[in-house]
Amino acid sequence: MTSSSLRHAYGVLVLLIGLLVGCKDGGRKNTSTAIDLHGPHGGHMAEMSEGAGFEMEFTLDERRRRMVIYVLELGFTKPYPLATDALSGKFKFDGRSIDVTFAADARPTDPKGHASRFALALDSLPQQMLVAEQFVLKLSYAAAGETFTGSIPHRNDHAHRYHHD
Repeated sequence: MTSSSLRHAYGVLVLLIGLLVGCKDGGRKNTSTAIDLHGPHGGHMAEMSEGAGFEMEFTLDERRRRMVIYVLELGFTKPYPLATDALSGKFKFDGRSIDVTFAADARPTDPKGHASRFALALDSLPQQMLVAEQFVLKLSYAAAGETFTGSIPHRNDHAHRYHHD
């Protein structure tokens, strides 16, 4: 393995350890979108813009090496399919920002042309992002002339118990 490969592997390992072990709140649910709560998949909930009508949950799928955004009805009750093939995102960390696209990964139950799950490959992110101690992820989705945004600040000072459907 080259030194560059070792540094990349170390960076991914640090991110995974920081995100995987488990949070203390037990995945409690709440009807309000709050950034300190965890959703039904064990991820962080986005603080959404007013009137969004849905919530977004940020998770990590270590088995498939990707970040996943789940779109849920208010109150985390069930999937909320959006009529789009992607969500726009921007990671802000260490004074830098990276624009990303979470591609639609529709569940089998999502209507045709809609998706309630979106994914981004970890390999598409720079190593500096993967080893950052904290970041803010800003998400956006446009529909019918309106743009809805979500913000997820995250510190790698705790762990998660993610599960995916």
